[in-house]
Amino acid sequence: SDVPDDGMMPDISELVGLEAMLTLNERGEVLESSGIAGNAYVEAQGGEEAYREELRGFFLYLPEELVRPGVTWTRSYSFTADQMGIELEFSFEDIYRCVEETVFEGARALKIESEQKISLGGSGEQMGTLIDLALSGTGEGFMIVDAETGMLLT
Repeated sequence: SDVPDDGMMPDISELVGLEAMLTLNERGEVLESSGIAGNAYVEAQGGEEAYREELRGFFLYLPEELVRPGVTWTRSYSFTADQMGIELEFSFEDIYRCVEETVFEGARALKIESEQKISLGGSGEQMGTLIDLALSGTGEGFMIVDAETGMLLT
């Protein structure tokens, strides 16, 4: 089972010192991972595959076309994970808009606004009690990206 015998979820500190490798394609999609399987925290999040899906949100996803002011693109993805007896479905929609070209610390850069729509839901039984869960939310912000390399600067 992914949950310790005492029923408590492992703390995120289980990731401290973990050496892992991710392989991304040129668009920022996670293709492969190594070194995360078997970690207590990763296993409690639904295992390596589910955790790799979670990691997708940490990398800027780029469109196939050239990014320049006025370009908008979207990434949608979802995954399921069993957390303490509740099968949860996580869904994400990331919307990106390149709003301007700028200069950041002497480098040509792009300001990209982002909005993320998040939902999760599921049901299951915990300690004899049926639990139905439905949550949703949004987040927004912006990032500054090096126009030549695509690397995040902020």
